[in-house]
Amino acid sequence: MLNSHYDDDPARYSAKRSGWLNQRRQQRAIDFLRDAKAGDKVLDLGAGTGDLTLAIAAARPELTVVGVEPLESYVAFAKERAAERGLANVDFAQGFAEDLSSWLAAGSVDWIVSSDVLHHVTDEQAVVESVAAVCKPGANWLAIEPNAWNPYIFLFQAMTEGERNFRPKHFTRLATASRFRLAATDRLFLIPGAIPDPKPWMKQLEEKLENSKVLGGGIALRLVRTGA
Repeated sequence: MLNSHYDDDPARYSAKRSGWLNQRRQQRAIDFLRDAKAGDKVLDLGAGTGDLTLAIAAARPELTVVGVEPLESYVAFAKERAAERGLANVDFAQGFAEDLSSWLAAGSVDWIVSSDVLHHVTDEQAVVESVAAVCKPGANWLAIEPNAWNPYIFLFQAMTEGERNFRPKHFTRLATASRFRLAATDRLFLIPGAIPDPKPWMKQLEEKLENSKVLGGGIALRLVRTGA
């Protein structure tokens, strides 16, 4: 895992990821899970301070939601937030995306979501193989990452410590080798996180332009696990 920021301050990190952009991430994940059935298990890969994990658990109380995060302080912070909200269908574990089998049974996961995670890991192949080992055939994976075709994103990711540009074609090749099929690719997020409460006209503009290859700040890949 590449170094990130706010590792010692989970409350500040959580506050930083509030606002419109984070709401969009959460809604995208909730929409992705619209076909999930009662009792299905959802894995949030790289759960951070639990914002996305808790949003899914609150929106879909009939699902079991688990979040894995390498930072112990973030896991403790997320567990406290889950308890405060009375969410009984969610749990968090300290661990690495490269070694999910240490706490998840093989073939036990129906849905995987990951947001702004893959561009931080240094061994994407290990992550893909780890996810493949714990998910069921037919499991769906939504991976949301920064879109390197956006000039601002490309420069920011290339020049900022702890960041790097995500290469979707490279990742897809690795996923295909582990029996994942790429089902869909979209670009999204025209409005940056620096604008937490955009005006209505900005939201309308985002809806019209965000799927542009060079304007969207993020890329969303949906993959399906094939085979037995």
